[in-house]
Amino acid sequence: MDAIPIAIALGLVLMAGMTVFYSVVREPKQYYRLERLTYSYPLGLAAFGVSLVVASLAGFRLNAWVAGGIVLGAAFIATKVRGVPVRAYWLSPQAEGMPKVPLTEMEWLLVFIIILCLSARTMASLMTPMYDWDALCFWGLKAKILYFSTVRDSGMYFHSPEYQFSNQTYPLLFPMMYAWVCTVLGRWDDLRMMAINPLNLIAFTALIYFTARRYVRRVIALTMAALVASLPASIHYAECAQADIPLMLLSGASLFALFDWIRSRRLESILLAAVLMGGALNTKHEGQILFGVQVLVAAATILWLAPRAERRRLCGHLGCYIGIAVAMFLPWLVYRSTIPKEAWQLGGEGFDRFRWEQLPTFLYAIGQNAVHWYNGVGLPKWNFLWTVIVLFVLLSKSTWRTPWVFLLIVYLVHASTIILIHLASHVELTLGHEFALERYTLAMLPPLWLLLAKCVDEWWAVWESPREKSPRKPQTA
Repeated sequence: MDAIPIAIALGLVLMAGMTVFYSVVREPKQYYRLERLTYSYPLGLAAFGVSLVVASLAGFRLNAWVAGGIVLGAAFIATKVRGVPVRAYWLSPQAEGMPKVPLTEMEWLLVFIIILCLSARTMASLMTPMYDWDALCFWGLKAKILYFSTVRDSGMYFHSPEYQFSNQTYPLLFPMMYAWVCTVLGRWDDLRMMAINPLNLIAFTALIYFTARRYVRRVIALTMAALVASLPASIHYAECAQADIPLMLLSGASLFALFDWIRSRRLESILLAAVLMGGALNTKHEGQILFGVQVLVAAATILWLAPRAERRRLCGHLGCYIGIAVAMFLPWLVYRSTIPKEAWQLGGEGFDRFRWEQLPTFLYAIGQNAVHWYNGVGLPKWNFLWTVIVLFVLLSKSTWRTPWVFLLIVYLVHASTIILIHLASHVELTLGHEFALERYTLAMLPPLWLLLAKCVDEWWAVWESPREKSPRKPQTA
């Protein structure tokens, strides 16, 4: 019986995202049919989740009927304002669709791997209790507060130093979605609310496929999706109720939309990226790093790639991106400023100097994180992923061509920022920091997935190209 309210809870999130997509995107034929729905899910997490957080900040309790009515009302208004037939909008084929070719045996095998891995994670998420320390203290506790109360009425929790261990300053989008599922269920249920976790990984896997499919062969796009769905680290963090997979989904979807803007310069692409980045900002502190990196890279593409006559218009696009993302983050940012420094988990550590002398130690720990098959609790991590990424990225011409080089720049700037923050903190810079390194890595991977797909496609073309026949030597008698 719980399946129906859970489906309603997730369906309203999807409908909220579909309303955003329908309102923003004027050319749906630029997307595959299922890609439109896939983008709608993280858009719903961002728009609907942030709206619920703002309502809680204002003192309004979660109410399934009110929230559902607002979503349905917004969808109705959007259809009347746009005036585009809904059925035609969502079912229209892609404008430049390639001829349909049946899946090969290899592609069917990849599809089977994807379905098997994602099905296993779905079952595991529905059966696994919230056991992880961060999941319990950072996300589960906040979700319970948001279910039974509001942010405004829970000032004692958010402002008391004795709760410092639970990181009161973390944004609230992800625990709010847990609380939302429980609200529709009609009870607090810290097992059934996990139903949202596998959907995050499913949506990201689909986005990787659809985004890569725009630029590479179908078999390569399916290979990337299979790697994402079967990667041990992403599988584990999808199950353990932490916020790293939602951050990977929201920031990755934002990056894919931004990459489309870099190539096409369509305003609607960067508007989608802005809403998705607003969701990432409200998911974890690391969203602020991702936001800064994407703004920097977007600005670099304007200066590097755009004709001078186009720069003013594109700067306006970038201004819209910054304005929307900041506006979505501003309510929590203002409230967070009221939390005393002694209640911050990292309060008092300071950033008085960079520990440059420990840079080799930290780089060694990062390298060990990449090549170790198992982490400190015996869970598998990356397998051969980083060896494959390094080889293909370094040996491929695509890596150094525009716009693909900007994906590498996104990764390098993000990684460098993480390194600098750790060098300036008092955090231990050894592999004892392993689990945090795993989580940081998940959020860094989206640009590399897309870049890896392009590099593999380049070498696939080399492998498929006909070999030049060497001239025969004259035969001797």
